[in-house]
Order: sequence, then structure tokens, then C-alpha cells
Amino acid sequence: MHLLTIQGELCAPGIQKNRLKLTRPEWYVFTIRINGKRVGLRKMQEICDSLGLLMVPVEELGRNLPLKYPTVEALLERADGEYPKGGKKEGIVIRPTEPVYNERISAALSMKVVSNKYLLKNEGYGI
Repeated sequence: MHLLTIQGELCAPGIQKNRLKLTRPEWYVFTIRINGKRVGLRKMQEICDSLGLLMVPVEELGRNLPLKYPTVEALLERADGEYPKGGKKEGIVIRPTEPVYNERISAALSMKVVSNKYLLKNEGYGI
């Protein structure tokens, strides 16, 4: 028997200012583990499809991100944008398509780049 763990985020009218401008609640899967081990992107897509679950949108796939986004400023610019129905995106999450465990952080590699434009507009922070 396998233990399936599914992590996601509930988005809906009335939750965090409904920045996605949804008319009904939607739950977006961002991580799936089988027996405690994170699955890769393709397997996560297969599981979501078979269970009828929505996955967080994948905006970009590619290799050699340091070459494409060589500076912090380039990553911050990539994090800017709007959701499909308007409203500033919070940012982006970057992960390998297949999980890579890192000893230094004692976890699988994953990083979030928060948009400065989002912070300025929605949270009132200064930079």
C-alpha cells in the first residue's frame, strides 16, 4: 500500500482579497508525495489528471536558469506579471522537474521569487 500526500492551496472569493478573481472556490495542487517522497512534475500531472485535481499553473519549463536569469534583478523581473483575469502575481516558484535533494537545506530544492511590484501594490512594503 502507498501513502499519497497532496499539498495545495485553496483560492476563492473572500480569501486573501481573491487576487485570482475567482467566482467559486478552487484548490490548486503544488506538491504530491508518495510514501513521503516528492514526485516529479510529470508524475504530479498524471496523478492530478487521474483524480480530477487542478495543478498550480506551470508558466515555464527549461534548462540552465542561471544562464537565462543570471542576476537577482532578472529573476525579480521574471516574477512580475499578472494573473489571467488581472491582478499582480505574487511571484513564481522555481523547482527542478524531478526532485533534487539538497543536504545543505535538508530538503528538495525549491525557491520562491516574490515580485516587488506585488509587494508594493498589495502589501504596502517599501524596497
